[in-house]
Amino acid sequence: MTQHNTQRREQILKTAQELFAEQGFANTTTRQLNQTVGIADGLLYYYFPQGKQALLDTIVATGISDRLNMIRMQLQGVETLDGLENAMMQAFEKVWAVLSEPEGYQVFVITVRERHLLSQEASAWLDQSALKFVQTMSAQLATLPWLHLDVLHATQLATIIIDLLRNSLASDLLFADRQHISEPTKIRVQGQIHYLLQQLK
Repeated sequence: MTQHNTQRREQILKTAQELFAEQGFANTTTRQLNQTVGIADGLLYYYFPQGKQALLDTIVATGISDRLNMIRMQLQGVETLDGLENAMMQAFEKVWAVLSEPEGYQVFVITVRERHLLSQEASAWLDQSALKFVQTMSAQLATLPWLHLDVLHATQLATIIIDLLRNSLASDLLFADRQHISEPTKIRVQGQIHYLLQQLK
């Protein structure tokens, strides 16, 4: 693909992402996409043979993959529960910051709102990505010898922690229709993490 074609493909993706986030996948027509990008009718299928469906799948897969790669707890030198709490909150702050940016927010809204419209392959990939997120965190927790967690309990703890993160995102970005995580939500989540970790003593 030439540089021009690559740029045009990215332009189509960016426009589709903005429109899907603003008015929904079903309410965005192929003609509207073509007109907004400024391309002839039918040219969309040159770049995305499956049309809107391919756009939706690509936006979700690329957006989630890019952002998951940015999120990882820093546990080097962490030797106490307070240190682990701080490391978790720092990781959460990264997630919150990434998803509060315009593009991150758009991807999040599209992923949640249009999940049922993803292709079978894209939906399976999303499930695997969520599982990988849990596995990565549980593997990190299992490396802390002073926690005395086996794989099963590390996985259970990671699952609960990530559920807290998901709930914070849903409460503020979806239900409250904000484009950022509020300070009260951050304080509430830290209190929940603190209480949870204290049960490990």
